[in-house]
Amino acid sequence: MNNHNKKLMHGFTLIELLVVIAIIGILATVVMLSVSRSRSKANDANRKSNVDSMTKAVQAYNTDNGSYLVSTTDPTCSTLNKLAERIATTSCSGQKIVANGILSTIPEDPAWTDENKNYVYKSDGHTFTIEAKLSNEEFFQRSQTGSTETATSITSITCAPYDINQDGVVGDADYTIMQSCWFVSDFTQRPECKICDLNNSESINIQDYAILRAHWGEQTCQ
Repeated sequence: MNNHNKKLMHGFTLIELLVVIAIIGILATVVMLSVSRSRSKANDANRKSNVDSMTKAVQAYNTDNGSYLVSTTDPTCSTLNKLAERIATTSCSGQKIVANGILSTIPEDPAWTDENKNYVYKSDGHTFTIEAKLSNEEFFQRSQTGSTETATSITSITCAPYDINQDGVVGDADYTIMQSCWFVSDFTQRPECKICDLNNSESINIQDYAILRAHWGEQTCQ
């Protein structure tokens, strides 16, 4: 009996079995990585599509109402503080988009289950940014000027309260907003003016302007 026939009778050696198992393991790993990459690409494409849909909704709201939705972190929606808002069907800006008939629901992220399930919307009424967190931990952002991918989230940028329009510097733009709210004391009628009440006096007056002037020219965001 030759060696070939002996091998057939005795089966595979231990080394041969280990080699086969190693090859199967490598192939399985390659397949899993390929599936994971494909899923990540599909999720990111979905995210960008969702952000594009919301961008069109915000622009449609602007066309109908003459300004972009002002974002807010106030759960009661009574103070439009222009800070980054997790936009959802039940959030302040989301409710207005749905009520306006632009979208029936606000889309949610296809994969994230933490706070990133809801995309980020930030607007002062004149400009806006919508953001989604991508699979590679970077962020896809769209604004009225186009789209970008960045490592910095708009939620990580905080500005001092006297930077009324949250653009990073105290100056003429903040004063213009304050001036439009001059002597307003009923914030239920003009909720957008609440952010100008820098001394918490429940009205917009010369003391608020004095606080603004004291910080004129300061860089406020970090």
